[in-house]
Amino acid sequence: VEWESVLLKNNGTYEHRKHVETKLSLEKEASFIPLIRWTDVDNYIINGKITVEYHVKVIRIGGIPFKVINFEKPVEKFSDAILIIANEDFNHGFGPLLAYHSTYFKSLFTEQLGRNCFDVGQKVGPNEFQVFLDVLHGEPALNDRNITAVLRLAKMFGTPMVFRQCEHYLMKISKLGLKEKFDLALKHDFENLKNDCIENMRTPEDVQNVMPSNIEGMDHFLITSLLKKAASFKTSSK
Repeated sequence: VEWESVLLKNNGTYEHRKHVETKLSLEKEASFIPLIRWTDVDNYIINGKITVEYHVKVIRIGGIPFKVINFEKPVEKFSDAILIIANEDFNHGFGPLLAYHSTYFKSLFTEQLGRNCFDVGQKVGPNEFQVFLDVLHGEPALNDRNITAVLRLAKMFGTPMVFRQCEHYLMKISKLGLKEKFDLALKHDFENLKNDCIENMRTPEDVQNVMPSNIEGMDHFLITSLLKKAASFKTSSK
């Protein structure tokens, strides 16, 4: 957090003080009160009061997921499905959209016609479900910390659109290492990401690092591609 305090002095001038807090915790009170020496306090008192104006800039938020879309408040005429998460959190979703993109929700809504309140019935945390819904609604909510959880929910709920969003993120935006990306590509069968990872291998060590200990379960075409990539380094070194 960057913040600036502006103190009004009793001579009509303003005193600006800039501050930087690298870490603030909601569990502890953060003080934004500027330090004034007792010997100088009379310079700031006007009619028995001290006037301070604050300008605060939040640079980064960590630990608490930012809600791109607030699903806790229903949008009248459109929010026709209330989803119960962890027996306490309610997320108002758009039923037709969820049913269209998710095989799980299509089945859930079909089996319980006439209802508008549904218990998701899966081991899902409200924070990760919030991000999943954001992505499902086309919002750029993915990051390297939540990508694995979103992929898990995409598989759980059968949402190809979310899978496509995740693959695009991993290819174009993510700062994860080559092995981490390749492992996710193998786990979720992301063909484009597999090819992208192989294309970005720059050394024989890159190829060796992504090779799993047991290659028997790997696709033969993929193994061939990796071997060709490794051979290309030997050819170029001659």
